[in-house]
Amino acid sequence: MNNERVRWLNQDPPALTNDEESRLRAVIRRHCPEREAQFDLALNSGLRLSEQHGLLWKHVDWDRKLATIELGKGSGRIEHVVLNSQALRALAKLRARLGPDEAKAAEHPVCEGTAWDHREWWDDVRREAGVKDFDWHDLRHTFASRLVMRDVNILAVQKLMRHATLSVTLRYAHLAPSHLHEAVEKLCAAASVAASVTGVSDATQKPRQILQ
Repeated sequence: MNNERVRWLNQDPPALTNDEESRLRAVIRRHCPEREAQFDLALNSGLRLSEQHGLLWKHVDWDRKLATIELGKGSGRIEHVVLNSQALRALAKLRARLGPDEAKAAEHPVCEGTAWDHREWWDDVRREAGVKDFDWHDLRHTFASRLVMRDVNILAVQKLMRHATLSVTLRYAHLAPSHLHEAVEKLCAAASVAASVTGVSDATQKPRQILQ
């Protein structure tokens, strides 16, 4: 897998005419509606495919809104995944399929089937939806990209993605140009304060006509 590659849903503008998520979701609902919760879980948690299939129900903490990964891919240590309301809703749909026996469900994986089973249905879905060059892992990229594009602090994105180093997360930083604009505008604010103290006009004012 190319760890430098970043691909997310609706990457190419205009998004309204290239709504890859809606096309994928429509095909899932048409052919395998029981898989939609897995799709939503990936989009809203950033879980890797292996983590989704390795996650057991006993590792889902509904009260604290966390999922525990016993051996994180990047760290080899216990990691905690923060779950938003959409991820919890997806988990609730998956859990409802197991029935009321909590003890039996505890050792049951959150997502049924093998990775090979997953690849078969997912390949069929993306092929029919016409979404090219898009792997399941790109749902994780989509999760990170959407956080950054919604102005979530890059350090918070690093923690949510569970990246060992910030340099990995910085692949997504270019998606938040507003932060860079805000940073350079602070220089203008400082210049305005200085101008008010010294009486010197700032650069945004029109220059006075030079007398001949």
